[in-house]
Amino acid sequence: MRNIVKHLIILTIIPLAGCNLDDTIPVDELIPRKDFVLTRSDLDFIYENNGFALELFKKVAQKEGNKSLVISPLSVTLDFGMVNNGAVGETRDEINNVIGFKDGSVEEFNSFCKSMMTQSCQVDPTTTLEFANASVVNSFFVPLKKDFTQRIKDYYSAEVVYKDFFTEDIKGIINSWCNKKTKGMIKELIHDPVPPDDYAHFLTATYFKGIWSNQFKKSDTKKESFFCEDGNEVEVRMMHQKSGFRLSGLSGLGSAIVLPYGNEAFRMNIILPDEGKTIKDILDKVDAESWTELIDYLTKHLGVSNEIDVKIPVFETEYESSLKEVFLDMGIYKAFTDEADFSGMTEEKRVFLNDVKQKTRIKVDEQGSEAAAVVDMSLKGGMSLNPGEPTVWEFHADRPFIYAITEVSSGAIFFIGQYTGR
Repeated sequence: MRNIVKHLIILTIIPLAGCNLDDTIPVDELIPRKDFVLTRSDLDFIYENNGFALELFKKVAQKEGNKSLVISPLSVTLDFGMVNNGAVGETRDEINNVIGFKDGSVEEFNSFCKSMMTQSCQVDPTTTLEFANASVVNSFFVPLKKDFTQRIKDYYSAEVVYKDFFTEDIKGIINSWCNKKTKGMIKELIHDPVPPDDYAHFLTATYFKGIWSNQFKKSDTKKESFFCEDGNEVEVRMMHQKSGFRLSGLSGLGSAIVLPYGNEAFRMNIILPDEGKTIKDILDKVDAESWTELIDYLTKHLGVSNEIDVKIPVFETEYESSLKEVFLDMGIYKAFTDEADFSGMTEEKRVFLNDVKQKTRIKVDEQGSEAAAVVDMSLKGGMSLNPGEPTVWEFHADRPFIYAITEVSSGAIFFIGQYTGR
């Protein structure tokens, strides 16, 4: 679907030279970004996986309505990547089709995930990006197969530990792992005791911390009104600066701006609906093709230098949800039933996905952004029960907007969310 960017207004801006050095990272501290080395297969996977990311976000946003939220599609992909090593037949096909690896082999899926984790941590030394993977397995059941265990260790650097789910504090073990791997951003993922008939929990944690290339002055942050979609008005702390940014119009639907971090390998892309339009109006028009066109345009197009008067709220969002119903709706069905085939993982009979939980948190302020996500994919062992003069343009995010943290050379979506003032 190409219509979201067919009539782009040419407002794309390159950074201006007149920025206050006190508000930016010193030039001599920046190392030029190191772009991803990607195969044709990798590029195809990223395109399709971004399509999955957008579809997942649409369904979660539809489910939550007028609520601020953030998800990490890449974290979900990595967790499914581990489990997919044990899936066989239709169970694997359904996972591949939904995640975006329809024609890819297990080895290609694994190689893609390893490449994303390895290369994304190397593109900008001023940005912190860390991944961690683990499997906590119930020692009561038949263990994981050796070749399955070796693959998730080799490709995902996964920790594999066996615990007695009847006598040990599995909830505490998992929560402690989450707290450590997200640097305290997510202290608790599991709220209730872990059932003793759980076969295993596969965990993926992602931590991101980026400093704006052009930081906002705290002295310019003031309380201002934010206009919610339901007509209510709330007061938020609004950051403010005039500087050079890439900005584009979206066919009468809204506008998009790029806020880069560090050496500009990572950036936050913000899509602001026009007045009278909603987040849903934007999401109805966005798919993998139109998203790729928009991001490519914002990345590559060089326009006339103009100042942009930017206002963005200081905000913090924490979101957690079971994604089981969303994945059932998207087409991953057999994996959640007693028809699931995870015989590539274990000789244990009737092992099936019980739930896919994700908890995420993001903090955005004058310095930059800090974000973390943990995905917990739990499997049961047993029967399934439920399936000129410089023109000053304005970009005032004083109403609900969409944002995504992406990597420039790959275009991969690491985090995507909406801020609604709620």
